[in-house]
Amino acid sequence: QIPFRWVAWRQARAAIRVLTPTQYVKDQLASRYRLDPDRISVTPEAADMPLAAPEPLDRFNIGGPFLLYVGTAYPYKNVGVVIRALAQLKTHPALRLIITSKPDYFRDLLQAEARRVGVTDRVIFTGFVTDGELVSLYRATAAYVYPSLSEGFGLQGLEAMTQGTPVLAARASCLPEVCGEAAEYFDPHNANDLAAKIELLLGSPKHRAALIAAGHKRAAQFSWDTTAQLTLAAYKVGCQSLAKPASEKSV
Repeated sequence: QIPFRWVAWRQARAAIRVLTPTQYVKDQLASRYRLDPDRISVTPEAADMPLAAPEPLDRFNIGGPFLLYVGTAYPYKNVGVVIRALAQLKTHPALRLIITSKPDYFRDLLQAEARRVGVTDRVIFTGFVTDGELVSLYRATAAYVYPSLSEGFGLQGLEAMTQGTPVLAARASCLPEVCGEAAEYFDPHNANDLAAKIELLLGSPKHRAALIAAGHKRAAQFSWDTTAQLTLAAYKVGCQSLAKPASEKSV
């Protein structure tokens, strides 16, 4: 990690312009690398591109209500807290957790955690899913759970919102910035808190409907057209900086 951080620091310090997807990342860069915030442009991502047509989920043999997590199993993704929360949901014994993470060492650790807390039969690791299957998973899940401790943007949360999926998100990193008031937040270090928020969502159709409606509105606030415009504006500022005499350029 140390060589990577050194390379990142060197590149960030040498760049004419730095683009980041969130204000959270901008603040982190400015603080850690001592960059002038005026040299950093925030260019958010979006989820307004048409997704694939939904495809059947028969091959996964889910057979009941489920929570969904999409992404890798790296430790900072914090997926273990979802497994531990699932083990505490005694009033929902049929509820399952679908994890689309690819097979690797870290996924093996999650499987071991599922065995340790006694929910092996309730956690399904799908491996690779097609775009169409992903759409179907988003639409069929009881909730999308985003437990990550560190993200640059958090695109899956917005993707879920576009498909009418309520989102449970960690109150950490940039997730509150991206999801706004359209997610139910939980302490990412507290499985009890997550279990309580899952109970709240499953037990209140009214609350679920409100989150879905808020999600549609929130996702609509992000657009790839806007991203392109902000990126172009950042490039123009960078070009103007290059055109300045050396004596006028900030160090």
